[in-house]
Amino acid sequence: MNKLISFLAIFSIANVANAEQINFTGHFITGSGRIQVNDAFSGQFNFNVASPDLSRFDYPNNDPTLAPDGKLFDYPHNASGSIVFSGQQINAINNVELAFHDNQLVTQPMLDSVGAKINPGAYDEAVVTSSLRDFKTVNVEHSFTTPGWYDFATGVYTPPSTITFTVSELRLVSATSFNLLTLLDANTFSIGSLQNPSYQTLFDFNSGLFSGFSVFKNNFSDTGVMTKVFSGFGVVDSFQVTAVPVPAAFWLFGSAISIFAFRLRKKA
Repeated sequence: MNKLISFLAIFSIANVANAEQINFTGHFITGSGRIQVNDAFSGQFNFNVASPDLSRFDYPNNDPTLAPDGKLFDYPHNASGSIVFSGQQINAINNVELAFHDNQLVTQPMLDSVGAKINPGAYDEAVVTSSLRDFKTVNVEHSFTTPGWYDFATGVYTPPSTITFTVSELRLVSATSFNLLTLLDANTFSIGSLQNPSYQTLFDFNSGLFSGFSVFKNNFSDTGVMTKVFSGFGVVDSFQVTAVPVPAAFWLFGSAISIFAFRLRKKA
């Protein structure tokens, strides 16, 4: 309970400005495509944590017949995410999602794969994500065959015929996503507390046991065949949360009104 109170106390100040700007840096520990191990990354998210446009429960394996294990908060307006890594930059405008998951099981192989120096077990999880999807319009030809039929009145038989027509369809060209995550003590929050609409202000990476970053991009052919362009997972080395006014949080990158600087605490 003391930890929860401290979280809310930190963000009671940030919420006066109605928006948060989260800046972070780190290094990759796995990578493919353009990303190599030990490549540095830096990024930023801007969004009004306390005012999501939409919130909904999240279910294990996307099965709504099961009990929810988390809650999602969407920010499709006045929100942005930006990252720089391996000589490139990705910007996502008006597409930020904040997710909380309760009691996520973390195994030793999972921890080994991301370099987390914590014990396996159940953890609460907070994740902020931005994504991009590119589409193009293509003309697709469709056809169908009409059945043959016999007109008994005239004695005329009409054979089957093929009718062809063209329609315009949207096809996914590429999908890019990046997220910042932290693992918290399993007693940090519960599904019951996630029902409180103001609870999404719980977003304090400084109290996390481990924080990481992931990014990927996939391309798709006209027939839907996927090609992996790059992917990577990294450890967050430092971050800071800056309170900024709306809508300045959406337009300003790197400016601040007041800065709360935190150093990530890693526990062995």
